[in-house]
Order: sequence, then C-alpha cells, then structure tokens
Amino acid sequence: MSMYGNLSKLSGKTKVVILIGESGAGKSTLSEFLDMPDNWFISSNLMIDIINKKGLPVNHDTIHEVANEKYKENLYWQIPFMVQVVERIGLLLLDGPRRTDEVKKIRELYPESVIIKVVSGPQERQRRLSKRDGADKEAFKRIVADEKSQTGLINQLMAMADITVENNGSLEDLQNTAKEIHERLKGGKIHEYESRSKPL
Repeated sequence: MSMYGNLSKLSGKTKVVILIGESGAGKSTLSEFLDMPDNWFISSNLMIDIINKKGLPVNHDTIHEVANEKYKENLYWQIPFMVQVVERIGLLLLDGPRRTDEVKKIRELYPESVIIKVVSGPQERQRRLSKRDGADKEAFKRIVADEKSQTGLINQLMAMADITVENNGSLEDLQNTAKEIHERLKGGKIHEYESRSKPL
C-alpha cells in the first residue's frame, strides 16, 4: 500500500474529496474506512433508486444504461444533490463519479477539491468483483470495456487525480491510509508522511 501525490491538498480547508478508480479498485471500501457516513455520496445510488422503481435487477449493465440516459438528458443532474451535502455539512465525500464534465463542474464550484485515484491490478479487481457482485470473467470484460470507452474514466478522469492510492495490500493497510486521509482532513499534523513521493 502506498499513497503519493499532492498530499497538501488534503487539509481542514478541503470541501470535496473525490474518489475515482476502476470497478473493484477499492473506492467504497476506502470510503467505509473513512467513517464519514453523513458526508458520503455514492455516485450510483440515485441510479439504483431509478432501477429499483422500474423493478429491474441492479447490476453493472442496468446502472450503466440508466447513467447513459440521465447524463444524456443533463450532464450535471447529480450536482444539486452533491451541493446539498457541502452546504449542510461542509465536506463532501464523492465516491465513484464516472463523468469528466461532472467532476470538472464540482472543481469549478469548489476549488478546494481533491481527487484521489484508487488503483489496483486487474486480477485483484476481478477477484473483488466476483466476490462482491458475482461477476464472472465475461462480465468483468464488459465492465472494463465500458469504463474505457464510454465514461471518460480511464482517458480523462484518472489523469486529473491529485493523489494516488495503490490498493494492492491488506485491508489493514487501507485502513491506515484512511486514517491518514481523515487526520489530514481534520487539519492534523502527519509527520512520518510529509515527505512521501511516488515510489520508483
């Protein structure tokens, strides 16, 4: 486990923490370890609500279909819900956005935003998705293809990250990373991590 990048952007002044990464990288697990339920906005939840109302099964394919429909109607349809969290609590933890325009708008509204990219190897991501969602190899291939071709996640969003978290270690490692992030957001002093840089 390692975290590197512009760690100074994590501070008591931060308004929005945006967690991005491919499916199975560990974004939601990191969010859980941050233990900020009131701040936590999962980008797919509103789409899942729509799917449930339609009586359809909730899976990658139905979420992807609804997302395409909603973002075609309005690129910024989720922004007002995100703004409500910032205005009510002061800090938004945005988990898993996939649209570049949406993230750019959030950064425009809140310059005190930080984008954290969570990365993990394909075999580990496939293992996690199989365990979590029952995704087989073919389903995993579709997920990877969708994220590469349609959402802008790989070609654009990942390149916008301020900080990278490499999540190839244990859950304890990820918990420790979450503690560091949380401490920085509270404005605490982190001595042993101040000189971190990207590993060779």
